[in-house]
Amino acid sequence: MHSFQIVNINAITAEMVDIQHSLQIDDLLHENIGLGISYKFRTDEFEETVSMLLHIRYVYNYMDENQSKKMSFLHFDVEYTFGFSDYSKVVKYSKTKEVHSVDLDTLISMLSVSISSMRGYIYAKSADIVSANIPLPVVTPSKFIRGNDEYEIKGKKLYFDNVDAFAGAH
Repeated sequence: MHSFQIVNINAITAEMVDIQHSLQIDDLLHENIGLGISYKFRTDEFEETVSMLLHIRYVYNYMDENQSKKMSFLHFDVEYTFGFSDYSKVVKYSKTKEVHSVDLDTLISMLSVSISSMRGYIYAKSADIVSANIPLPVVTPSKFIRGNDEYEIKGKKLYFDNVDAFAGAH
């Protein structure tokens, strides 16, 4: 694995709704909470960085007048940018195939750091509006990355096209 460091953290979206006040309920039922997590990433050859956009949205499922409804109450998009001393060994670009490849083990470690950081960010941002502790579930980064059909994995490399990599991620 290659060494890296976080060079920038950019909170793009931070939407929070006091769900208990909005729905006039005392306690959130954990079984009614849905969670969506996704990621996208891109490279910057000039800066020699890889950025990962982590998207998290919590929704609350409830009944209103015999209709099943959902309300988004926490939504975060945070971009984590990582720098490398050996960028050219981590990220490769194939001009013939017009795709980038990233070392898979390093990418898994980057996702792990991003998720850990996001846990603290969610707690700090939502502590005042959500009385129930709403933790980020345990996510196994390697399974999470391998479960994303958007990217091709061959051996120890993940392949992707860098054009508009963050488009549609929110």
